[in-house]
Amino acid sequence: HLTIFYPERILKRICFIREEFDIIPVTESTNRSPVIHISHNIAVESWCVKTVFMYCYESTLKINPLWRREHIRPDRYTRMALLLNPNVATFWNARKTLILHQYLEAQSDFLLTKLVLSQKPKCVEALAHRRWLLRQRLGNQGWLETELKLCDQLSNRMKCNYHAWSHRQSVYNLASSLYGFDPNLWISEFQTSEEWTRYHVSDHSGWHYRKFLLSHLKSNLIEAGSDLEVIQTHFNHLVCQLSPSAFYASLL
Repeated sequence: HLTIFYPERILKRICFIREEFDIIPVTESTNRSPVIHISHNIAVESWCVKTVFMYCYESTLKINPLWRREHIRPDRYTRMALLLNPNVATFWNARKTLILHQYLEAQSDFLLTKLVLSQKPKCVEALAHRRWLLRQRLGNQGWLETELKLCDQLSNRMKCNYHAWSHRQSVYNLASSLYGFDPNLWISEFQTSEEWTRYHVSDHSGWHYRKFLLSHLKSNLIEAGSDLEVIQTHFNHLVCQLSPSAFYASLL
């Protein structure tokens, strides 16, 4: 049986995860470590999941995360617990506290959320935590491209992934609030939605995002200005046959 020492041994290896984490289906324990560690990839055998999770859960509730000498332990406990069950908001909130008090780097949680989403592409709590992280680090270059690429990966991994498209909408709104209406970004996103809906006709999430983009364009026609004709060329052939003035009127 798993003793109290085994969870701590597992937790000490969590910091080495950089690429993949998984749970290997093994019904019985053997006289060896339940951790498989290859390069920056770690997996744990399924027979120890419940024990490790409950150990992390109970330990997290007992520790004050703001005590300077103890901040490393709640980092390990919450990280492991979230990899096993990412739908517990208490653990995400504990990590927010560590980040706000500068006991934990936000970058570590960008990696953690990516690991969680690689296994659970529809995890609402992980996506919400990622949006919170973005609001803490909006000065970082490349954040928009990174988030849009992640949304592509999530929507491809699981069809009708409403949560991934909703996250994409939030990211687009965040970019618009920071930089204003960007015709190039709008065209790129509209092309993405066009390609997606062409090959996933029954995916209502992609259509909902497409409708969102059209509504956003309609509310920013004045800012679009001279770029309106460029935007027009990316619509279907029926719309493209309209004159710029008629196209403008069709959106009003």
